Amino acid sequence: MDGAHLAWPASAAAATAELAELARDLADAGVAVQWHPDGVVLPDLASGPGDTAGIRVHTTRRAPHALYVITATLLVPFTHAAGALAYLRPLIDAAARSCDGCCAEPGPAELPAGPLNRLTPAQGRGAPNRRPAQTLMEKRRR
Repeated sequence: MDGAHLAWPASAAAATAELAELARDLADAGVAVQWHPDGVVLPDLASGPGDTAGIRVHTTRRAPHALYVITATLLVPFTHAAGALAYLRPLIDAAARSCDGCCAEPGPAELPAGPLNRLTPAQGRGAPNRRPAQTLMEKRRR
């Protein structure tokens, strides 16, 4: 990974270019991508059992510019398309495994514990609120 992928996009246009790259990569992976004025919606992906809202990815017009992956319970920022794609990979793989009518139970898809490039308090910005989802995952593991 080069240093350019570790820095936040410098402008809203740069973040939008990263969003377009992510949309192309997702479409290449067979994921349905719907463009909306404020980002993209991935209606076939779900963050967990019972999630019917789908996954959304947005950018912002104000700094810090980033790709924000939005699920039913999380808001996670990424500096680049490759990081967001890697984060979404477990959901893409789970969607590919599930089938209608084959009587198989799809395996539970869980998002990774956290991306390597998310904002942290040590970087001077507040980290995303991950408490509710972490608590739910911890309860499921017990």
